[in-house]
Amino acid sequence: MYFPQAGLELNPLIPVFVGAAFSLVFGQVGLTGSIGTLPFMVSILNFTSPSVSATNLIYNVLTPLGSVYSYRAEKRALWRLGLIAGAGGIIGSLVGPRIRVGLLADITLFKTLFGVLLILLGIRLTFKRYSEIRVGKIEKTTGTIRHHEFTFSDETYSFQTAPVLFAGILAGTISTTFGIGTGFLLVPFYTTILRLPIYAVAGSALLSTFIISSAGTISYATLNTGALSAPDIRLGLLLGMGGIVGGFVSAKIQRRMSSNTLHRFLGAALIFWSLAYLKQGF
Repeated sequence: MYFPQAGLELNPLIPVFVGAAFSLVFGQVGLTGSIGTLPFMVSILNFTSPSVSATNLIYNVLTPLGSVYSYRAEKRALWRLGLIAGAGGIIGSLVGPRIRVGLLADITLFKTLFGVLLILLGIRLTFKRYSEIRVGKIEKTTGTIRHHEFTFSDETYSFQTAPVLFAGILAGTISTTFGIGTGFLLVPFYTTILRLPIYAVAGSALLSTFIISSAGTISYATLNTGALSAPDIRLGLLLGMGGIVGGFVSAKIQRRMSSNTLHRFLGAALIFWSLAYLKQGF
């Protein structure tokens, strides 16, 4: 199959498989897998124009669907948290694509900054210890415009609207600049700053990614830059088809995985990728 924006011929089963594999693995820690599909397109497929970021956002739009459905069925989706961060991310999605097309059009600079982002995330995943996942459901969600509470595993947690909204703006800006999901920033923010259990917020992060990536895709498509920023819809859809399946399975098996082992493995992989990009940049 020919992919016009990427300018390449490729067996359509390859992006489906790649999308599923990355979604399955990274979905365990609240990420869509786009942190892996972007290097795949840039380094393996040599798809380096700004439209690669827009294409990866299509993957981000589709991939959370399977996961969010599973989290909803198991009552592990904190809708308020996801919607508030998503609302902030929509604002960020108006900024990110313009940064990518304007300031980061040069692929060398793009790779360097993406490498920095990867190594920071990789270090955090590798060296931070995580408590093992506790089985439970989200219950008794209440709140006002400013303050929200919910019960999970017989414990009550709370968060404020304002910091979540601002985190969404920042995550949306960075996410749509590079074309990746928002979980890399939102999940650490939820668990470290807000002290919320990762098992309860992973679904919320994926919901925010769906909202922000949808807005970001539209933002890229409506920029007055022609083919420079237009997404490769075929490639994005095929990656996303695999991502839906991988995300659905990922949400089902999350409780059976060793949290610390998985985080260290993914962290080491991200550090490896980051060093490759930083080497090219310097």
